[in-house]
Amino acid sequence: FPLEEGGAMPGKIELAELPRWEMAIYWFLSFASHLYSFYQVHRFSKVSTGRCPQDAAHRTLPTGRCPQDAAHRTLPTGRCPQDAACDKHEDSLDKEVQLEKGFLIWGFRKDPTDFEWSFWSEWARQSLLWTLLGHAVVSQLFRVYLPQCRKAVLTLYGMLAAWWLLGSRGTAVLMLHLSVSLAVAQLHSPILCWGCTLLLLSTLHVSSFQDIQRGWYDSDERYYLLLFGIAVCALRCISFSLELCWNPSLVRVPDRQRSSPQLRKTRALVMQLYCLTAYCFYHPLFYNGPIITYRDFSQQKTWSVGRLCPVIRAAVLLIVCWSMAQFCEAEEMNQTVMDDVRMDWIKRLMEQPVCKVSAAWALGRIVRVCVWWFLAELMIHLMYMHAIQNNETYLNILSPWALGGLALAVVQFFYVKYLVLFGVASLLVTLDGLDPPPMPRCVSIIYSFQGMWR
Repeated sequence: FPLEEGGAMPGKIELAELPRWEMAIYWFLSFASHLYSFYQVHRFSKVSTGRCPQDAAHRTLPTGRCPQDAAHRTLPTGRCPQDAACDKHEDSLDKEVQLEKGFLIWGFRKDPTDFEWSFWSEWARQSLLWTLLGHAVVSQLFRVYLPQCRKAVLTLYGMLAAWWLLGSRGTAVLMLHLSVSLAVAQLHSPILCWGCTLLLLSTLHVSSFQDIQRGWYDSDERYYLLLFGIAVCALRCISFSLELCWNPSLVRVPDRQRSSPQLRKTRALVMQLYCLTAYCFYHPLFYNGPIITYRDFSQQKTWSVGRLCPVIRAAVLLIVCWSMAQFCEAEEMNQTVMDDVRMDWIKRLMEQPVCKVSAAWALGRIVRVCVWWFLAELMIHLMYMHAIQNNETYLNILSPWALGGLALAVVQFFYVKYLVLFGVASLLVTLDGLDPPPMPRCVSIIYSFQGMWR
């Protein structure tokens, strides 16, 4: 670097922007190398290479004989005739990990060995998508008609949704964790708060507790769902506890005259438990995040005042009209009276101010999440990267391009997977008036995973 007068180093270093033609060349080379390495992984997953994947000693020889058995006659293809897995890697992987029947591309199978993607995809189909949609509808209805009760109703909805999936015992365990964390936070010691949280998390690894909790459910998937819920709630508990240690007046309680100090402390404790429950059981972020600190959650959340998205307004209008019609038919009520009530509800709904979240933005976010989901499914249909990375023999016979493409495909799938998982939650959070944290950044354009893990 050029020195300033007196031999001192310059205070600031000016960064020069590269020419566009040079940037275009770099983008082209990067994109082409990505595609070619992915093609090599796809070719290894789907096409035979003439090698036996079960035994490194079974190789294509000039003589075409299998080196492990002299009785194997010379074959034109040079493959081991005793192992059907030599014909195709896909067949061998199917025997090892039981590839699932694909639905995205006709005749293709998919790799189910990524636990997180398979786990959350199955739960989304079973219940999570419906409970998230219910949260959106309930939130917008109470934003319009009973905004003062919206926080309590969404807290109750989150607890009912957790009870429906985790059962009464699982919900009780979560409430126990919340109560213990809040009790320790009353000591206003960050060290004790951290120690309590780590101690509660350590109970997840106690075999006796694991056996008891597994016995509550008819499948391991529900038990894993409980583990996810406890782990994420622990993060929120430590955030709430630390904020309470740093700012004891974080949760404000209306001061009433002629109330004893003991009564005020009790009311403050109940209010803190209510705020912690509302924070931890907020349904869009309950199972998988993204994590929002309690300070951001409490400062941004406007429960009593809200603005309605045009898309949600149209959806609520349809739901209100349909529900009123069904109720009128079931109760055989006077049609004129029901029409007056319906028009009153619609008038109140149309008088609500429109939020900054436009219909184009909402539809664009939905389309983006669908495109990310499609891309993730396309990757596990075309490349069996997770099954291959668990097979040491395959890693030894991969070509350098295929090995590099395998590593790149694994981290890219991880990135796309969390774009889907966080994208759905962030959409609902934004509609509720909360600013979600930024989405993960693409691993191909970062030099540090700090931006990936935020």
